[in-house]
Amino acid sequence: MQKYGTMPDSFVQYEEEFKNWIMSGYPGVRTETMEFIEHLFQRNRGLQIWAHQKEGILRVIYSYEIQNRNLGNKYLLRIVTGGGKSLIIASIIAWLKYSHSIEFDKFILVCPNLIVKDRLNSDFVRSTENDMKTVFEKWSLTPDDDLNKNLSATVLESGGNPQNMLTADVVITNIQELYTTGTNTARNLDFLVTKVGNIAIFNDEAHNSVADEFSRVLGILKSKTLLRLDTTATPERADGSYPDSKLIYSFDITAAMESTFPVIKNIIVLQPESHIVEITYTNTQTKERKKITDFTPEEMEQYEKKVKPFQWIMDPAPMKMLLSISINALTQKKREANGEYKPLLFVVTMGIEEAKRTREFLENEFHMKTLLITEESDDKEREEAKKIGSLSNPYEAVVSVFMLREGWDVAQVSVILLLRKISSQVFGQQIIGRGLRKIKKGSSEPEILFVVDHPKLDHNWLWKLMNVSRIRQDILPGEEIGMEEIPARTQFIQKLLNPDKLIMVKPPAIDAGFQTKLEEIRRKLKDEETVRDWREKLEAATYDTSESIEITAVIMDRIRRKSVGKKFGSEVEDKGKGQLFTGASSFSLNASDVTFELITLVKSLIEENAYDITKQERLYNIVMDHVCHKFLKDKPLSSANEEELETVVRFIPEIKRNFSKEILKGIFSEGGV
Repeated sequence: MQKYGTMPDSFVQYEEEFKNWIMSGYPGVRTETMEFIEHLFQRNRGLQIWAHQKEGILRVIYSYEIQNRNLGNKYLLRIVTGGGKSLIIASIIAWLKYSHSIEFDKFILVCPNLIVKDRLNSDFVRSTENDMKTVFEKWSLTPDDDLNKNLSATVLESGGNPQNMLTADVVITNIQELYTTGTNTARNLDFLVTKVGNIAIFNDEAHNSVADEFSRVLGILKSKTLLRLDTTATPERADGSYPDSKLIYSFDITAAMESTFPVIKNIIVLQPESHIVEITYTNTQTKERKKITDFTPEEMEQYEKKVKPFQWIMDPAPMKMLLSISINALTQKKREANGEYKPLLFVVTMGIEEAKRTREFLENEFHMKTLLITEESDDKEREEAKKIGSLSNPYEAVVSVFMLREGWDVAQVSVILLLRKISSQVFGQQIIGRGLRKIKKGSSEPEILFVVDHPKLDHNWLWKLMNVSRIRQDILPGEEIGMEEIPARTQFIQKLLNPDKLIMVKPPAIDAGFQTKLEEIRRKLKDEETVRDWREKLEAATYDTSESIEITAVIMDRIRRKSVGKKFGSEVEDKGKGQLFTGASSFSLNASDVTFELITLVKSLIEENAYDITKQERLYNIVMDHVCHKFLKDKPLSSANEEELETVVRFIPEIKRNFSKEILKGIFSEGGV
């Protein structure tokens, strides 16, 4: 793991030489490699490989066969979601099997979760039920048809027999199946170390590899790993860390948007502007409950300060407003689909209780069949999530809590509604990435992904990062969205004009005394980042539970002429108060609901701060103790009444803030945990 903030481009000094290598016909490569390149790229018909995929494949070949001495054998490709990482991985495996078969015994595909594993399974493992071709045969990846047909893959299942690794060329596994902390998983890793020869590792969604146990596994396999290829759309983590491989190619969202052939959808953000016209105030001590509708400016300012950011999206009235806008956007996408495919609404919420309420709104008030995927979801529901998007599938919307991210690739996702605040760059890009895949991949026509976002969430940093085409503000729930024209873009891609003039400066020599002082400073800084007295800090945390405020009515309050789209109308005039959205929470909670809320909280803390999932149990116990102490007077959660449970859920965002990065470091630094 490296930790500097932004992953450096290790290929920049070789750019000019790489271009000359291509123009000269790939000198210096093996004969078999030359045959592979010519076969792969000279396609006059059938499936075509995108230009950026060719570029990524060539850079790996060049790095391994030409620049191995300088670049080593660990490479990273930053490929935007929807950019075809799996085909690049398969092509590199096919090349190594065709050109370097004597050197490599196995090809290990490592992934972070079951969803990604299932996706790789469908690409690489031959289906005996419906005689589906593997990616090698479907794309004819090598000049040898027999090799394409015979390249085999197996999946290392939880609790399965590691002997299966010996019978296949490609082994697909979750990294957790190789962890040293479990008896069966440690056996799998030992089998790889002792029974298998030299390997190539393909590390899909490689940003996860900075976690301690993940890095430990890669370190144990290092001596027998002749090549490691990391692929991800988001190499940099929220904590500034990134994989220890070398970045040799970056085809990010900006490059994808600027490519001559549209690879992914363009993003248009829809933002409403609403005002509170009614709140319900509850004094939790006196049980006084009243609705307030007439505000003086001073009162409005006072109460708006008490409204938490998540209430602008999850309280009933604003949630209805946002759902209404999302469904209007989906209606527009249905018009464009014209029955050829089924556009989907994808909703992301903060927790399970909010997800259930969202599904209730969608099904009961908007009559939209909705699939809910959470920690509680069973295997059947997760299978449904894979099939959703087909014309025969009954679902029009899917609501997810921290589940459908990496590996869940449903191109029909056409509208995304954010019912949660996003603070992590990685998490934000993963969520929006679920809707970036084009529905008509071979078409040169641009496609649009609508993202509905409340301005109170302050996501402008995310929209800049995602290079959105347009942000449309003051969207009215009652208006037709209309067809959108993609605005012309101005390229701001930095390029090195004269790489031949790049000078590599050696760092100055550092005397031993200064080096000792520097290390001492670094140790002190590291200690300052770690809160050793985390118990005292959590004990000092306070939560004001004396009152609660719920937004029970919002209104679109403006007068202006509004375009409703170029195709389905010209202009309408919106006068007066606009649309009023009202509603009060009627959702009931039990201890099980809150338990799952806290599990979701812990999972997000673990992942956003790049810790191993093996640390989840300890953190959950600490979080649960903190909640019971602060909110329930040290009673167990099972003894809490519904009012107390509602209070816990209401304060989950604040609980999460109190478990800061520094607090987590303190927790996990104890006892080597």
